[in-house]
Amino acid sequence: MEPGARNSTTLTEKAPEVTSSPDTETKEERDARLLILLGEVIRLSQAWVRALEAGDPFTAEKWEAECIRAMDRFEADRKKTRWRRESFDQTR
Repeated sequence: MEPGARNSTTLTEKAPEVTSSPDTETKEERDARLLILLGEVIRLSQAWVRALEAGDPFTAEKWEAECIRAMDRFEADRKKTRWRRESFDQTR
């Protein structure tokens, strides 16, 4: 492994878990959860770029897949949060 490169456990262990129920969480908790997911996307994309720069196509493909999964989780969570907020606004 190159100096400065990290393995997948190092990248994903840094994100703290937010354990609130989505229905009872505050705006700050929702924002914190989205920031954690966004940070994971950024860390994985950096690992992907490092693998590309190192000329390692197999590792780059692995990080690309991890990054895409993290982006999908972020986008799904963001849409779910937006849907709940719009649904709540309509009931008022």
